[in-house]
Amino acid sequence: MIRQMRKEDIHYVVKLYMDYMFDSFFAKLDEKFLSIMFDGLLCSKYEISYVFEKDGEIAGFITASTNTKKLFNEILKKRMQALLGVILAGLFRNPHFLCQLVESFFYSKKTLVNDTHAELLFITIEPRYRKRKLSKELIKTVLDQLHKMSVFKVKVTTQRKNYVVNKLLEGLQFKQVRSFSFYGKVNLVYEVALADDRKYI
Repeated sequence: MIRQMRKEDIHYVVKLYMDYMFDSFFAKLDEKFLSIMFDGLLCSKYEISYVFEKDGEIAGFITASTNTKKLFNEILKKRMQALLGVILAGLFRNPHFLCQLVESFFYSKKTLVNDTHAELLFITIEPRYRKRKLSKELIKTVLDQLHKMSVFKVKVTTQRKNYVVNKLLEGLQFKQVRSFSFYGKVNLVYEVALADDRKYI
């Protein structure tokens, strides 16, 4: 069952993030940072999040925004005190994170695509459910919701070496519009137009 994410899901979503997105900068800051971030996401008017629940277990999730820059600015403003302590602790453990932290503030600029502000942010699914087209269904759910909100273009960023995700996005009619370097890795920005007949699915 795919349903909207709730606050009581945050613990399970963070675990999924840490288990399967462990290479990301946010994961390296630790679970507390992610908990604060997802709590901020769910309190924002710019957020759209869904989970896949099976037999009472959260086995996948997706998050998106109608405007990523405004979303994260809002989280920073409202959660600054809590985030600052976690970030400083992370930098104390790993001082080289400072460069990645600074680079994070340029993410919106590097992924800028004309007037497209809506974005798919995070998606992951437990490995045992990955061959059931759940990634496609989660993305479809978010795109349908965005379309209902009168959003007609959506972007998403992924690493160039992530061939599985790139193939999935291309199969959903996302078009590659640019590439950029981020955290020392080559990333691709894709964009899709949400037509009324939604032929992107």
